[in-house]
Amino acid sequence: MLNFQISEYCSKSSDLVIGGYYQVNDAFHEHPHPIPTVFAERIADKIFEANPDAVLFMISNFSLATSIDDITRLDSPFFMFQNIDGKWKLKSSSASSKGFALEAESAILELTNELVFKKSHHLNIIDFDSHLENVKDDWRNPKLNEVIEQFVKSN
Repeated sequence: MLNFQISEYCSKSSDLVIGGYYQVNDAFHEHPHPIPTVFAERIADKIFEANPDAVLFMISNFSLATSIDDITRLDSPFFMFQNIDGKWKLKSSSASSKGFALEAESAILELTNELVFKKSHHLNIIDFDSHLENVKDDWRNPKLNEVIEQFVKSN
């Protein structure tokens, strides 16, 4: 049902596709990278069935937590998994490389610092499950998107 509703929304908007699934695990001890849950893998599998370029994107609480007092210690907390032979594997060419690059990574880390550490906007993210519990909650997060756009324009 979830995938159908979002797919339907995307098909009505010509610029949108479901490109993957992201998750932030509750655990802080996952190091050197977060581990996708079975739930995350199953959702990503369903998305992969419709889009063979789909990815599973994980955010490391360990990286965020260890830099909370000193943003200069923030290593990129982002990890991308891809489906290889039916399994979600970390996209990496070596143990020290995540195997992908974020465009404008320093700006993304600065935005992370501003929105997460300084202003705690992450506490107000509305996911689709929240929307299903209260349909007045907009899973597209327009207010957060406005904050991000304002930040980007000012920098």
